[in-house]
Amino acid sequence: MFSQVFPVSDTNGQLNCMNYEDFCHIASVCTEQIGPKCRHFFSPSNFMKFEKDEYGRIVILPFYLYVMRTV
Repeated sequence: MFSQVFPVSDTNGQLNCMNYEDFCHIASVCTEQIGPKCRHFFSPSNFMKFEKDEYGRIVILPFYLYVMRTV
């Protein structure tokens, strides 16, 4: 479900990134479609755990893997 909302990589194989606004958007979509159980993955402190690029974005793949390992 997460990878359908926000693809992990683009058509060229480049890893996609998301900023905090995107992160919050995905949190809203997941909460609507899955329920409030997924909300704890989308806390500000979880976003801060991941390495950020020069624009403050995190790569989606490590976050996605974190969620899959935790579930």
